[in-house]
Amino acid sequence: MVVISDLHVDFYYTEGTKVVNCGHILCCRSDSGLAGPDEEKAGPWGNAYCDIPPNLLNTTLDFVKNDLNPDVVFWLGDTQPHDLDTLSPEEVKLTMIKTSEIIQDRLAGVQVYPVLGNHDSAPGN
Repeated sequence: MVVISDLHVDFYYTEGTKVVNCGHILCCRSDSGLAGPDEEKAGPWGNAYCDIPPNLLNTTLDFVKNDLNPDVVFWLGDTQPHDLDTLSPEEVKLTMIKTSEIIQDRLAGVQVYPVLGNHDSAPGN
């Protein structure tokens, strides 16, 4: 059994962008601007100050399936990025659909039980 929770996937995550002080609720996106030479930048696998990029989700799920080899995965929600105040119902739905498709693809053959989190609605919470 594996439990995954609080994925907070950001499908707008952009490598090389500013991580902090970008002027938005959530940085690490194209509208954050590129990080300067002395600034920390969003890396290919994410950053502790940002929500996760899809490629980190993919590799994590590959590890879960191939190395942990669970019979069951409980997906406990909070899939949305942290910019809850700006998310439309359509964006919330699209993130849930995209993430569900990735989970179905990467965990094919594994029984997955999803549970919605407080960030998985619009408005959030």
